[in-house]
Amino acid sequence: MTTEPSAAGDGPGDRAPSRAPGRSFEPRHLESPSTGPALVDIADLTVTLTTRRGPVTAVNGVTFTLRTGETLGVVGESGSGKSMLIRSILSLVPPNATIGGEITLGAR
Repeated sequence: MTTEPSAAGDGPGDRAPSRAPGRSFEPRHLESPSTGPALVDIADLTVTLTTRRGPVTAVNGVTFTLRTGETLGVVGESGSGKSMLIRSILSLVPPNATIGGEITLGAR
């Protein structure tokens, strides 16, 4: 594969792979069984922690559905609430946490 300089710079790590003329890149999408049963259904989830300085909102208004065969990645900055989101789904929040919204696991 040949490489050509990218707009970012011209160092060795700043090279993008070239494409054959006339070929365009088209992402592949895997079929999603979007009509399959919901494994996890979250609606307007909030998690608020009570601290000495007052309430702190760790998760604010998260809504998603994860169905059989799907994969979900949770990304965000440090301290953005990723771990608290997962802990709230698993009912592993600290005693000073208040959970709002709806969490439905499977058919329960």
